[in-house]
Amino acid sequence: MRNKNTWLMPYAGAVLLVWVALGVRYSIVGFIGDLPTWITFFPVVMFVALMAGIRAGLLATVTSIMTVYYFVLVPKGFVHKELADIVSVIFFASMGVFMSVVAGRYRRTRNNLLESNKELENEIERRKKIEASLILHQERLQNLYFNLQSVREEERANIARDIHDELGQIMTAVKLDIAWMKKQYSDHKGIFEKTSSTLSLIDGAIKSIKSAFFIFPSFLVYVLFWFLRIEMTAEISSRQKALSHT
Repeated sequence: MRNKNTWLMPYAGAVLLVWVALGVRYSIVGFIGDLPTWITFFPVVMFVALMAGIRAGLLATVTSIMTVYYFVLVPKGFVHKELADIVSVIFFASMGVFMSVVAGRYRRTRNNLLESNKELENEIERRKKIEASLILHQERLQNLYFNLQSVREEERANIARDIHDELGQIMTAVKLDIAWMKKQYSDHKGIFEKTSSTLSLIDGAIKSIKSAFFIFPSFLVYVLFWFLRIEMTAEISSRQKALSHT
């Protein structure tokens, strides 16, 4: 019932406005005398067509013709009129149809533009939300990157500390052994040369570890450290065996 009443409202309003136009005409005629026949009905047709569409405008046109034909034109009533009156009715009918079509199309175009503007505003709002979301994600990624950098620096510091401790213990033990060997076999030329080359090997290993820490990632530092440790241990073992045979 509510939808039906909503559908009928524009047409009921069109008929009501025609009767208002008739009342306005009678009021003006009472003050200033006779008026052009259709002067108060043209605005009604235009207004109804703009506000309610083509069908309501056509209804206002037909209602205006019937109202004027019955109440305004002489003789009153649905009787034969003069030729000039009939021509004026035909002219008003033509103009009413024309105004209804033009106003209806204007109304439709205006509504389409309003819908397009609304869709455009919704799209702009949606893109603003997406842009804000992207900015938020970018900030989160930057924070994550900085956190990863800090974790990486902390990891490198831990690795450096571990390498320093481990390598320091190894180097101290090796140097003590070599110092003892040089002291015991200081008069032996071959042993002196081997101990000197071993010290050179130890110094080169220390320099390699220090430079690798600043150049390579943490994982590669671990790998290089254990590789050098194995290589150095094998070299020392081979030289100890060579010393034991001398």
